[in-house]
Amino acid sequence: IQVSGRDKAANKRIAAELSKKVSAVSGVVDAFVYQAFDQPQIRLDIDRVRAQQAGLTQRDIANNVLVNLSSSTQTNPNQWLNPQNGVSYTVAVQTPPRDLATTDALGNITVTGATQPNPQLLTSFAQLRRTETTAVASDYNIQRTVDVYASVSQRDLGGVSGDIRKIIAAAQKEAPKGTTITLRGQSESMRTSFIGLGLG
Repeated sequence: IQVSGRDKAANKRIAAELSKKVSAVSGVVDAFVYQAFDQPQIRLDIDRVRAQQAGLTQRDIANNVLVNLSSSTQTNPNQWLNPQNGVSYTVAVQTPPRDLATTDALGNITVTGATQPNPQLLTSFAQLRRTETTAVASDYNIQRTVDVYASVSQRDLGGVSGDIRKIIAAAQKEAPKGTTITLRGQSESMRTSFIGLGLG
């Protein structure tokens, strides 16, 4: 079941309600909302004025943080050619993850730039804070969607789909303007195939 529309909060709420109602349908197993909305993340807010006063640009800061967290292959890829066997190897520099295990350690990353060769602490012009984000973001026709997945067991797909369509029809009446709820997957493939066979 795909819930799509501009109102992200409404999409999330409708999908959660549909998941509960669909779980109660005879023959439905493992109904769940596919997207996770509470993945932890650390947000880095840069004070651009302070960074500029220190002779650093947003790009300098991003590159330095990226090298520490994801290695230099992201910003400055290097290759070493072994003269004995002719094989090229990637040479990467990265801070060991154990040294960046806390937000304090992340804040102590040193940053340099083209016009600032002297290392500056990241916390001198940046704030780190814990937030949450969507782990999986799905779009359909440029609209943000929330998906409810479900499987069928010990009952025919057509019967289960019929019951789910009734739930969707009731939910669609109460949904905000611009929100659409669509049944997709094997059920929809089966329905369109039967319609095609019926029409010849």
